[in-house]
Amino acid sequence: MDPPSALLSPRAEMFCALIHSIQCKANVFLPHSKASYLGHVAVPAYTQFLDAIHDSSTELRGLLSQRNVDLDKNLRCWMEIINGTQVASLVLLGDVDAQDNDLSRVGRSMERLRDVLVDEFATTFVEKVLMERAKLASYIMRCSHLLSSTAIDVSSDTKSLSPDLHQFSIMLTKVLTFCNKHSIDTKAEGPLGFAPSAIRIAVSNLVAEKFLEIALDAHGMTPDVELDGAIIFARDVQLVSDMFSPDKSAFIRLIDAAKFMAVPTDKLVTLREAITGLVTVGPEQEPLDFRSFSVDSTLFDSATSMLRAKGFENLYLEDAISILNRRKDTFSLLTDEF
Repeated sequence: MDPPSALLSPRAEMFCALIHSIQCKANVFLPHSKASYLGHVAVPAYTQFLDAIHDSSTELRGLLSQRNVDLDKNLRCWMEIINGTQVASLVLLGDVDAQDNDLSRVGRSMERLRDVLVDEFATTFVEKVLMERAKLASYIMRCSHLLSSTAIDVSSDTKSLSPDLHQFSIMLTKVLTFCNKHSIDTKAEGPLGFAPSAIRIAVSNLVAEKFLEIALDAHGMTPDVELDGAIIFARDVQLVSDMFSPDKSAFIRLIDAAKFMAVPTDKLVTLREAITGLVTVGPEQEPLDFRSFSVDSTLFDSATSMLRAKGFENLYLEDAISILNRRKDTFSLLTDEF
């Protein structure tokens, strides 16, 4: 097991020691001289530290984009610089009085830098590693065909992801395993546990967003949804979200949307009739318009209550209407009935 200090770069430790030394020396000055001393000594030190972090993150981002990257090594380096900015921000903000305005600004700037670094890793990992090398982009493109298909064997292995997601699963598992391991290792180490947790959360948000875009047809690629394809997609969503257990908070909206897509036709027709009945009289074959509900709070609340009564606690009404309008089998059954 690696010592927790392995997730903190020596450069950050040296910078924190330097800032602490500067703060101690500043205490011998009168208040007006203290602020001037900190501004002329601490701020330039921060600028050099910032430049070094920028150089490191640029190099790491380039390496992460390469096909032969050592993912564990690269991830460890990202955690070191992220934890370094976290610890540095705590040092800068931890013992700052009202006169130390320059250090306060530097500390808040360091916090923003820390968050940017987390987003930088997560975005590069998802877009370059998962989307391109692990072929998540190919799966997303295929979902247009998958969700509009009816001749699919939905009774196959319910515990396996679609074959297109095999490499995606391998790469994502490597990062999550590394994050989970070091989250446990550094649990008692305060700020050193920040990077594993923050990276895990950032990656989960981006992955959930990719699948939610499919479910809600964000790019116009899944205009039709058939039950068989929706069942496969909902299965994939559930298995991907399970990879992030126990914290699946980023997936709660997506899980409900995927489950709603896979509701049996007869039950979905009943719900569609109930929601449609709020805004029209008699059988209505036209697509539902969310604007009819958004301008009337009573209609909005009534339709939302119907979704909640069916167990969809985290599904937005706008999401449900989008899915209902793309489940063409519900239109067909309504036509047959009337």
